[in-house]
This record gives sequence, structure tokens and C-alpha cells, in this order.
Amino acid sequence: MFGRLWGWLTSWRRGYHAHEHAWSPARAVGAAGLTQFQEACRPELETILKQHGVTIPNWTTHGMGTDEPYLVGQPPGIGAQIWIYRDGADLEVDGRHRLFEDWDASTPEELRLKIVAYLTSLIARRTQTV
Repeated sequence: MFGRLWGWLTSWRRGYHAHEHAWSPARAVGAAGLTQFQEACRPELETILKQHGVTIPNWTTHGMGTDEPYLVGQPPGIGAQIWIYRDGADLEVDGRHRLFEDWDASTPEELRLKIVAYLTSLIARRTQTV
């Protein structure tokens, strides 16, 4: 019994350290006051919006000088609002929020892919014609 518990704890610790190792650089704050994750996520989302003919939102920055600066954008025509946090995002549509947090993915790149996939499916649903 203790062997299995010890094995689980060891495995969890390895996973935790690997996760922190992958995410630590993405949380570093750059000269603009945003994290590397935010700086990489915004243009990826803008590329998807542009590819689908959706106007790029005017991003506003909030919380500068705090532990949690974030970007907010509202792309016209798809009825969504996007928040990009230091290591995650939130896409809100019709009062429903889809949260993306660092523990949802092993790496920042994997999380950005999940956010992009969700935004792509949202655009497809919102721009379909009957």
C-alpha cells in the first residue's frame, strides 16, 4: 500500500516539476509589462481571426503594475470577449465562460493550441449561414 502511495507521490512531483519547468519562462514579464505567454498568445489569436475574416479587436490592457496584468479584446461579429491572462485565457460567449488555465496543458504551446482550436470552432459556429 505504501509502495503505491510513494510511487504516486513521486510521479506527481515529477509531473509538477516538469510543468513548472515548461511554464516558468512563459510567465516571465517582458518590457511591455506582459508575460511571454500573453505576447505569444495575442498574435496567434489575431492570425486565426484574420484568416476567418474577423476584424482584429482593439486590445485593452488592464492591471498593469499588478501581479495579474491581462488583455481584453472583443472581436466584432462573433459575440465573444477574450481575456488573456498571465498564463491562461477566458473566452466568454453569451454569458458562458470557457477558461483555459496552465494546468490544462503540459506546455504553454499546448495551451495556446487549445485556445486557438476553441476560437476557431467558435468562429465557425458564429459565422455559419443558414
